Amino acid sequence: MELNMTARHLKLTPALSEYAQRKLEKAKKYFGRLIWAQVILDVEKNRHIAEFVVHAARHTFTAKEESADLYAAIDLASDKIDEQLRRHKERQRPSRAAGAGRRRAPWTELPSVLPEAPDPRVSSIKVLRLGSLTLPEAIRTMEQSESAHWIFINKDNDRVTVVYRKPDRTFGVVESIT
Repeated sequence: MELNMTARHLKLTPALSEYAQRKLEKAKKYFGRLIWAQVILDVEKNRHIAEFVVHAARHTFTAKEESADLYAAIDLASDKIDEQLRRHKERQRPSRAAGAGRRRAPWTELPSVLPEAPDPRVSSIKVLRLGSLTLPEAIRTMEQSESAHWIFINKDNDRVTVVYRKPDRTFGVVESIT
């Protein structure tokens, strides 16, 4: 990880630099692939400001805190950046209740068995082999795939079910009946 330290209106001492560097090392336990980090230390009258900018794969995290003491400001900014990285890691990792490890999609896309579309308005045909899931499992799987809808066989009632994301960030469910 590349680290850039900037001091504004103060002389950057080796002790301050080492302290901020040690605080930033904690961030590696949450995110192993940190690309670069920048620490900006600033003093304006009685305000001591510490700002951390950490760039990881496809994400940038920032934290800016001020205090009466520069070491305290570094502590506060470090804690804030650690919390952001921890929350991001929690969102990325599947929960144990959902079954840890990689999950296969509940359906398998098969080659189309129809040689041509039955209607000229149909642009593509997909044939799916559906998997069996509960509704909460299907919602978690759909969120991980960032898909707008998910088709599965509901384990609770053996019906073909579609769950979809609504504009208000809730979910709709469509179930078949026979």
